[in-house]
Amino acid sequence: MTSGGVEFGVARREDLEGVAGLAAATLREAWSETGFAEMLGMPGAVCLVARAPGRRLVGFVFGQRVLDEVHVLSLAVAPGWRRRGVACALMEAAVGEPPSRRVLLEVRPSNVAARSFYRALGFDEVGRRSGYYPDGEDALLLTRGAGSTEQAAAAGGGGSA
Repeated sequence: MTSGGVEFGVARREDLEGVAGLAAATLREAWSETGFAEMLGMPGAVCLVARAPGRRLVGFVFGQRVLDEVHVLSLAVAPGWRRRGVACALMEAAVGEPPSRRVLLEVRPSNVAARSFYRALGFDEVGRRSGYYPDGEDALLLTRGAGSTEQAAAAGGGGSA
């Protein structure tokens, strides 16, 4: 798939050095190249990359599909490529084939930009994971699809933001 000169495709082993480098440059808790490699081999792995003209890696999304649900584990876009639709295209590709009934992810409450992005994609805040991040910050649990807010409320997971 191509959009705005950016090519999107399945991550391969030869992409992992670039994926780990982009993660280290943009994320507070970046996985190592080994961590990304392990993810590639997991059942249900959803591992996609975005490449700019010249094949330079400018974004990625890694997650895991379980039946008709996708758990997004890591998403990053190079700063110079943000607000150009790269993250949106990666997310839609990750959850789209085959279509996911529900998508879930965690985000820091302090990451206002990411929370705004996910809200614009239709995610609802449905719960909190206490002390989720290594520095002790909680994670907000966000979901999209299949009555996510109602399901979480019924399970005692809280309400939407």
